Amino acid sequence: MKLLRIAVTSMLALGILASAQFAQASPAWNGRIAFERIEIENAYTHGVYVMNSSGSRQTRLTDGEWPSWSPDGTQIAFSTTRDGNSEIYVMNSDGTDPRRLTSNTAPDWDPAWSPDGTHIAFTSSRDTRPDGLPNGEIYVMNAGGSGQTNLSNDPGWDEMAAWSPDGSRIAFAGSGDIYVMNADGSGKTALTSTPSLAEGAADWSPDGTQIAFAGQRPPFFDLDVFVMDADGSDERNITHNPATSDRFPSWSPDSREIVFSSFVGNDDSTENLFVIKLRNAKISQLTNAAVAWHPAVRP
Repeated sequence: MKLLRIAVTSMLALGILASAQFAQASPAWNGRIAFERIEIENAYTHGVYVMNSSGSRQTRLTDGEWPSWSPDGTQIAFSTTRDGNSEIYVMNSDGTDPRRLTSNTAPDWDPAWSPDGTHIAFTSSRDTRPDGLPNGEIYVMNAGGSGQTNLSNDPGWDEMAAWSPDGSRIAFAGSGDIYVMNADGSGKTALTSTPSLAEGAADWSPDGTQIAFAGQRPPFFDLDVFVMDADGSDERNITHNPATSDRFPSWSPDSREIVFSSFVGNDDSTENLFVIKLRNAKISQLTNAAVAWHPAVRP
């Protein structure tokens, strides 16, 4: 089971995202966001889209999921099932020249470029647990697809890698908590400790000082976006939404805002992208689709 991809049942829509109308998006930064959109009217087709940071000029690039920008912004890595199995591809940022990087009988998904552009981390279930069931692991490969190596090598389920800005460490979701490890897979350390609660979708702030993630905390068990210092200290809830789930955070280039996805109203089949200003907690809605999630802000 892919952690956090399963929709968390929402309570009555009483939280800050319950209203059908939101402030017009006015991010302090001017950039591009890649994201995944599910087109329900088109047989639930998954598409990779790009848009301006304000939510304007939404453009479909290709079929696929889990987009990730290269550090120079010229390429986008993504996963797609176009060949019958989920594999990692890379394309130019305008959607041209897609190239397949992985070829495996088990699914590979959720790519993440290293800051120097030489490697791509991704999640794969090609390994099995001792009981024979599939197991999620963090892999890394050269940007051209060679040298695919299991980094996390853990009997628990690991997924959703995020590189530190200096490329020395990788944060990831591991069996319900947020971990970090060195880029070679050594030194694995848990940053959170929340038994029986789900956490995941970590993203490192561009200034390297903080990690955002989606997590659950009592008394509410829907997901919120949290931010903590890079060593796991000073954890704080930034969305404070008991009514529905907020997840898949992605930092703005100036480390002052976070783009995330959230279910809208009391319908947990409708999910859209929002941006929150950390300075004043102001939230603006960026998309108005059936399902838009997995945002990736261009570096």
